[in-house]
Amino acid sequence: RAYLGKPVQQLDLAESALLAGLIQSPSTYNPLNHPEAALARQRQVLDLMVEAGYLTARQADAAAAEPLRFAGSADHMLAPHAVVYARDELAHLLSPEQIAAGGLRVYTTIDWPLQRKAEQSLRQHLERLNTPKPDEPAHQVHNGAVVVLDVPSGAIEVMVGSPNYEDSSIDGAVNGALALRQPGSSVKPFTYAAAFERGYSPATVISDVPSTFVTEDGRAYTPINYDYRYHGLVSLRQGLANSYNVVAVKLLDQLGVRALPDMAHRLGVPALADSVEHGLAMTLGSAEVPLLQLVTGYATLAREGRYRDTYIIERVEAADGTVLYQHQPTPATQVVDPRVAYLVTDILADADARLPTFGPNSPLEAGLIAAVKTGTT
Repeated sequence: RAYLGKPVQQLDLAESALLAGLIQSPSTYNPLNHPEAALARQRQVLDLMVEAGYLTARQADAAAAEPLRFAGSADHMLAPHAVVYARDELAHLLSPEQIAAGGLRVYTTIDWPLQRKAEQSLRQHLERLNTPKPDEPAHQVHNGAVVVLDVPSGAIEVMVGSPNYEDSSIDGAVNGALALRQPGSSVKPFTYAAAFERGYSPATVISDVPSTFVTEDGRAYTPINYDYRYHGLVSLRQGLANSYNVVAVKLLDQLGVRALPDMAHRLGVPALADSVEHGLAMTLGSAEVPLLQLVTGYATLAREGRYRDTYIIERVEAADGTVLYQHQPTPATQVVDPRVAYLVTDILADADARLPTFGPNSPLEAGLIAAVKTGTT
C-alpha cells in the first residue's frame, strides 16, 4: 500500500517483481528515491524467474516494459519526499523485526506549516520563471527542491523533493533534495574558507584579469566571469560577495585543488571528497552534490564551524506506546576555526560588497541580516 497504493492481492507481475527486489536493500532500491536502481533490480528479479522456469522471456520483457504508478498523491501522503526519506532512515534505527511488527508511530522533525509554505513558494517561483515578461526568454525551469535545517540541532524542518510528486514528466517522485546536482557557485565559500584557514584574509587582493591554466591532462582552461568582464585588482571580500569566477579559480590554484574537497568534507559535504578529477573547475561547481549535503555544509558555517549530523526522526513508539527510539543529540564537532566561519559568513552577509554584481534592493536582500549565496546550475 505504501509504495503502490493497493493491497497485495491486486499486484501484477511487474509490481510484485519490483517489491520482491526491494527486500535485499529497501533503501538502495527504493523506487521513490532511486527509480533507476529499482527498475534494474526489478529486471534482475524477472530474469531470475525466467532462469528458474517461472516465466517466459517474453513475459519478463512485457513486465519490465510496464509503466509503474506509485502511491504518493495528497490522498496518500503529506510531504511525500520527507515521508519516504524518514521511512528509509527508520530502517537504520530499528530492527527488521520491529518494523515488521507494524503499528509504529514515527514522529519526524518536519515543521508542517513551514513545509507547506516551502512547497507553495517553490511552485510560485517556478511559475514566475516559466511566465517570462515579453522581453525575456523562456527559462524552461520545471523542477526544484527545498531543504530547511534547524541550525542548532541539525533537524530537517523542510524537505521538498519536487514541486509535484506525481508529475512523471519531471520525475516528480525522485527526491531532488537527495539527487546529485551541480551546485554552481554555491561551493565557492568552501574555497574561501580553505584560504582563510591558510592565512589569507578578506582584504587579500587577487587580480581579476584574463587567465589561462593548464589542466592535469595538458589542456588549457580559461575561466570567464558571468558578465564576460574583468574587474582588475579585487579583494577576496569582493571576489566572494560578487561571485567572480576568475578570482575563485585563481585562489584554488594557489591553495592546491585538494584544499576544496578537504574543506567541503569536513563541513559535511562528503560528495565533493573525491572530486579532484574536476580540477580547478570544481570551485565553480562542476562536481555534483546532493542539496541536503550542501545545506549541511552551510549549517556548519552558520554554527561557527561546528559540524552536526542532520536527522529527520525525533521519536518512534510501538503500538502500545513503548518508546523504541528517541533521538539523542551528540555534541557538535568543531571542524573549522570559528574565526574562519565568521569571515565567510560576514562576507556573505555584506550587502555593500555585492553591489557591483547584484545592485541595491536585489532579491538577496531578505529584510534581515542574512548570509546568502547564489549558485547557477
